[in-house]
Formats: sequence, C-alpha cells, structure tokens
Amino acid sequence: MKEKDTFTLNEEYRLHINLSAHAMNIIEADMIKFHDDYELTNRSGFMNTIIKNHLDDFPLSRASALKQLKAIERATDSAQKKALNQENFYNKLSKLIIDEFSNEIMKTMIYEYSNKYPNDHQFKLKLNKENASLLLSVEDAKYFNMYAPRNAGISFFIKIILESYASLDREQRERIIFKDTIQILENAIQHYLVVRYKDKDTYIKIEPMAIHKPKIQQSLELLYSEYEDHNGKMLGNITIKELSKRELKGTKEKYEYHDFTGVIQQLFEERETKSNQPDEVFTVKFTSLGLRRFMYEEDRLPIIGIQDPNNKYTYTFKTNETAMFMHLFKFGSQAQILSPVDARRRFKLLYKASFDAYAKLDQKTTV
Repeated sequence: MKEKDTFTLNEEYRLHINLSAHAMNIIEADMIKFHDDYELTNRSGFMNTIIKNHLDDFPLSRASALKQLKAIERATDSAQKKALNQENFYNKLSKLIIDEFSNEIMKTMIYEYSNKYPNDHQFKLKLNKENASLLLSVEDAKYFNMYAPRNAGISFFIKIILESYASLDREQRERIIFKDTIQILENAIQHYLVVRYKDKDTYIKIEPMAIHKPKIQQSLELLYSEYEDHNGKMLGNITIKELSKRELKGTKEKYEYHDFTGVIQQLFEERETKSNQPDEVFTVKFTSLGLRRFMYEEDRLPIIGIQDPNNKYTYTFKTNETAMFMHLFKFGSQAQILSPVDARRRFKLLYKASFDAYAKLDQKTTV
C-alpha cells in the first residue's frame, strides 16, 4: 500500500487542528454538560470520544457521503460477475469506472467542505492509541491526502468530524458521547435483557424499558423496572450521563416483558405538566461566572437554552415567565434578561421588592 493511501502520524500521535469558534464553544460547553469537566482540563480526551463515536457517521464518512459509491460498487460487482467468462478487459474497465466515480465524488465533497468552516482556534490534539489505530486504517485516507487544503489530510479529516458534531442538536451530541452506554441499553431493550450497574460495591440488576428525552429536561434518561424486596416490580429512571459512570454491563439474562405503557404515560404527564402561562422567547445574557454556573446546573433545569452562535454568553429560552423568573432569580447580577423588555421590568421590580423587604428587616433588627 502506498504511503499517500494512508494517514500518517508522528510517534506522539499529536496533530495541529483548526476549529471554528462555534465548534470550540459547543465542545467546551459539552465537556461541562456531559463530563463535568468544569475546568476544561481534558479537551483531547473529550475530542477522542467524539472521534471514535462519530467516525462512521460524520458527513464525509463512507457510511454517509459515499452512499452513492455503494450503489456504484453493487452495479460494478454485478457487471464483473457477468464479465467473468468474457475478456479481462471488462473487469479492468469496470474497476477504472468505479475508481473514477470514487475520486470525483470524494474530490467534490472535500472541496465543498474545505471552505465551510472558519479556522478560528488552532491547538494540538493528542490522539489515544485506539483512535490512532482507527485513523491509520481509514479506507478513504488517500482522497483527503490528495484534496484537503494545505495538504493537511488527517487534520482536515478530524476537523470535519468535530465541526459536524458541533452542528448537531444536544440530544444527537449526547448520543454520540454516550454511544457505548446507549448501545448496551438499546440491545437490552430490543431483546428484553437484564443489565447491571455498579452502585458503590454492589451490582444492581435492572430491566431497561425505554430511553426517553423528557420535555422539561435536557438529559436523556433510562426508564427501567426492578424488583424491590417482596413488593414486586417498581419503575425507576436514571440519566444516561449518570448511568455511564457506573460500570454498566450487559447480560444474557432474559426478563419477562410487562406492558407498562399506561403507567409510563401517566408518569410522563405528571412530570411534564406545564403552567397555563403561554410560552415566550426570553433572551438572557450571562456574565462569565454566570455562564459557568448555568453550565453546571443546566441538566437540572426544566428550561432549555439555545446559545447564540455569535455570542457565547447570550442564550434564548422558550418557556413561560414564571419558570424563567424562578430559575434566573438565584443568578443575581450574573444574568440579565435582555428581552422581552416588559419581562425585564417586572423581573427588576421583583428584585427591588426583595431588596426592600431585606432593608426593612435590617431596620427592625438594628433598632
């Protein structure tokens, strides 16, 4: 195999990567949301997880961008079988055709993505051994080596994986980060298999029922049933994030399926009951400390914030006024409602009323 047909790595597995500001902001926010890395100390480790779990699905992977090639390959295979008893010329011709199609498709796709994302942040990424091995065996490396900008085939390849990840919605990104855990659970759900996880020094057995995205929370969670002493089965729920920390193991033990559809539906309705107030769109600007606190608490909040792509400190929320006020009140001066203006004025009056109440209390206690 020719050297240009494969990616090359130095002995330390370190690469220079350029990312857009948007991608870097999303990845750093997700390091806090999904890995509790509030100091952002393990960027390479987090990105290695993205690379491993998104390698087969990002836009320039064989599984997605090259679906056209698979159809061509099938047609070519069929042509080759028909030509087996004919002159070798037909086999050579069909191979040349598919090679040309492959080259043109990949060339066009790579050129298209070459100018799609800006290079705002340059940094060094250290690959782990698993990803180094995966990248050294990438079938389409030669196309990136030939057509990626600045002859940076492998760096461009990884850039598009990371940029693609950052363009997905939160649930999709969470499924990538916890892909291994979710695969164990989805297999167990499909085949009615018991799984177990470690709780301190004890393994707990549960029967996975569904992976659910609650409307009022952001994190994916598992709904499950388990036996509780002699009281029969009980329903429970745990976030995928939390479960991923607990040494989850699949088993071959089958469990008897029970239809809890009605109970689960009632549970959803009780948990997702909303105020009668209409939803509005609130724009909120955080300070740097406020944003760090929001990142820490976001998974626990029943409101979903969308980050402004041009300002990482500004978020929009679609919720009712009561829910917005309740969760912003504790931020004090670390968060400000920019709009709607009427909501900001009412929020300010609430803060003033609170301040006045404390001022009166101070007057009584000093007399």
